[in-house]
Amino acid sequence: MDLLLILVIFILLSLSLFFSGAETSLTSISRSYINQLKLTGNKRAKLIDDLLNKKELTIGTVLLGNTIINITCSALSTAIFIRFFGNEGIVISAVIMTFCVLLFCEALPKTYAIQNPEKVALSFVYLLRFFVKVLSPLTIGIQFMVSFILKVCGLHKNKEIISASDAMRNMIALHRSEGTMLQQDLDMLNSILDLAETEISQIMTHRKNLFSLDINQSKEDLVKSILTSNRSRIPLWSDEPENIVGVIHMKDLINSLREEGIIQIKTNSLRKQSDKIDLTTIMSKPWFIPESTLLSIQLHNFRKNKKHLAFVIDEYGALQGIVTLEDILEEIVGDIFDEHDLATDNLVKRISDNVYQISGAATIRDINRQLSWNLPSEDATTLAGMIINDIERIPDENEEFYMYGFYFKILEKEKNIITLVEVQTKSNNTIDNN
Repeated sequence: MDLLLILVIFILLSLSLFFSGAETSLTSISRSYINQLKLTGNKRAKLIDDLLNKKELTIGTVLLGNTIINITCSALSTAIFIRFFGNEGIVISAVIMTFCVLLFCEALPKTYAIQNPEKVALSFVYLLRFFVKVLSPLTIGIQFMVSFILKVCGLHKNKEIISASDAMRNMIALHRSEGTMLQQDLDMLNSILDLAETEISQIMTHRKNLFSLDINQSKEDLVKSILTSNRSRIPLWSDEPENIVGVIHMKDLINSLREEGIIQIKTNSLRKQSDKIDLTTIMSKPWFIPESTLLSIQLHNFRKNKKHLAFVIDEYGALQGIVTLEDILEEIVGDIFDEHDLATDNLVKRISDNVYQISGAATIRDINRQLSWNLPSEDATTLAGMIINDIERIPDENEEFYMYGFYFKILEKEKNIITLVEVQTKSNNTIDNN
């Protein structure tokens, strides 16, 4: 009889080992890895995914089973030791069972499961699913009583739902703190998430800086201006610069010139030959989009419509600027230059450890990304716009003021436009973005 009880205790301890390992593996397992196995047709991975989708019930079942087993083991072992040692057997049983449960049913299986969560879960999934089905009625009943008691005591709170975007940002922050990924890769991942929260107006090229040509000028001058420009796509306007009527692609113009046999004509004979070209037939219609469009949506629209340039308008239909596919890609990977791009001055120039000279036209997003600052970008796009919006007037040259943890000094102005600003941090340390 005693041997039978010892055998039962051994079986129960083995089940306790199983429940402890299963609990730890389910809480440590990689959902992405399991999903990858599931897509390959792995049946065990599909079962694990089903259990994780009802995680509260699964973990509740594991805890219930473990509790029942451990109490039963303690009761049986106490009965055995009392028979041999009398009342002293109670203490002996408590010491021995505590050691066995702690070492073989808790520390050992949980340590192994933490190190190999996927392996443990895949090995025990069929047995775990069996116990979940068998014990689920009792588990649901206990969960109901727990929820009722918490509500009566006023301790029940609604579960806070974390969006997928926030979860991914938290994971990126974790890898950043642990140094397990390259900084530039983490920045790109963060930038991809930013696309769904950033409006076109924050990255567009303002109409003030837009290069465009009058379609009503002589064809000779128009063709010459297009050919001598360094742009691949040139907006054409009529009557006034804000009235965009079309976009001419350099490649389409060159193909048209080639077809007319005048691709290599001399400049002085361009007047006669250019009359053969009808720009209205080769230019494309302008594509207008609202300034509130999100970058993620516009990136999809660029791909869908097979276009690379769009004109940004406000709620009244007035032209605000342009945005290109390259502008959106640069938000992810940083500035893109090729061998045909003209060299431009850096908008942010470092003078010393804590002093910078920054162009007023520099966007706040670029400044924050380059210097790891946290200047507000909700009410203004550029540094000049942020300053004017904050002080509610146009500052004078050499005027100084302090805001957002920085000292600002207006170095240069052109009429009412702030062109150069000196920015000084509080100390030699870069101000934390957080």
